[in-house]
Amino acid sequence: MAFKRRLDQKKIEKIKKTVLWNNHLLPDIKAGVVFPAIRDEEVHFYYSGGCMFKYSGDNFKFNRSYFKPDYQTVTTKETWKNYKITSEIYEKDYASLSFICKDIVGFDFCEEYENIKEVVKQKFYKKNDEKSITERKYLEKLYPFTFGPEKSDVIVLDIEVRANFKTYIDKKAEYAKCDLVLYNTLKSELQFIEAKLCSDKRVKSRGMTPEVIEQIEKYNSWFKENEDRDNILENYKNYISIINQLFEIELAEPNTLKNTTKLALFEGNDYYKKTHLHKLVNSTIGADNIAYYLADQDQKITNEIIWNDAYN
Repeated sequence: MAFKRRLDQKKIEKIKKTVLWNNHLLPDIKAGVVFPAIRDEEVHFYYSGGCMFKYSGDNFKFNRSYFKPDYQTVTTKETWKNYKITSEIYEKDYASLSFICKDIVGFDFCEEYENIKEVVKQKFYKKNDEKSITERKYLEKLYPFTFGPEKSDVIVLDIEVRANFKTYIDKKAEYAKCDLVLYNTLKSELQFIEAKLCSDKRVKSRGMTPEVIEQIEKYNSWFKENEDRDNILENYKNYISIINQLFEIELAEPNTLKNTTKLALFEGNDYYKKTHLHKLVNSTIGADNIAYYLADQDQKITNEIIWNDAYN
């Protein structure tokens, strides 16, 4: 497999004609609530830690596992009580909306859009621990700078990024997933970003090498070779062209991709700084690729700050 970011022109046109896009997804994207990520001939729409919808093939698709009773709030259960949502439905994964509506008679994804958002959020909250939930909240504060109301010269271009090609560290690096890609529109430059809470055991030494070092090295292996870096850059040029058409904006193409991944550390404190941070600073990650924030700084963090910060 190869790293690909593309979407056929006909798919772009079809998406823009749908009610789900115009009345629900697009307003939420512009509000900074939903984030769209281009894949290989697909668009994934993320909300509150989960992929809420995919546009794949010629249809929007939904993961039926979100229908599980465990993810339904009291309000949702009351609203959906007349629908026959059986285990034969929610034990399966993605299917087209039209196919699902044949199984759940009377169900309308546009009418149930807010309830759909709620079950997506509940699944993420129930499947993850408090650290993952808190980390996700920090990342979601960065999304509105792309299509939403916040303005910045540095935007989130892509999230939940997998390389999908063989790498130079180990086979697992092919399946590793980086949090996001930032795009500095003034410099026309991209950089991969991984975020962690300082309370995360993966960023602590505890007598051994912090796990996050190997994680960052895996990401860096994606663009170690010029050929791979050029391939990623070309695909993000495609990405820009696609979102320009989808959102009728005029972003310029990126010219360069940094060959290092930056680690953003949130909720730091004196103990972490004295006990663990030096191991990361003196590792292959390096001080220039660490953005470190104390707990009382977290409300002020933007994409631009993360891009420019380095640990001193």
